[in-house]
Amino acid sequence: MATLYSSIISARSRRLRTIGLVLLVSVLLLALYGAFVFMPRLRENRVTLRARITYQDPKSPPIPFQSLTPDQQAKVKRLAKAQLLFEYAYWSFCGALIIALLVVAWMDAREVAKNYLREQVTLLAETGKRAKADSSPEIKK
Repeated sequence: MATLYSSIISARSRRLRTIGLVLLVSVLLLALYGAFVFMPRLRENRVTLRARITYQDPKSPPIPFQSLTPDQQAKVKRLAKAQLLFEYAYWSFCGALIIALLVVAWMDAREVAKNYLREQVTLLAETGKRAKADSSPEIKK
């Protein structure tokens, strides 16, 4: 059974909506994972990073950075930079997915607007033909 809007939503629009739904779900899942699992682990790693470098128990208080040897300090700095780079890459990927979602939504809106305009033109043309056909016999009289 055809609905009122079935002609406005084309197959391309349905495909775009499916892609948009997949992108939306993946962005939501990545954001939830990042907020509740990924970021707390990174924060925990930053706190215990110095303790792990000196091969102590991670639950013991961290050793001050200045008391580490230069090699250990360099290693701590490299690990901190790597974690920061990975964190930025993760959230940049989430941002790229959001941008892709916005592009897909914009393309879908354009498709629906194009189909709506086509339906309007068709409806106006049919109305004009009917009005002309109905008024033609009256003009001849």
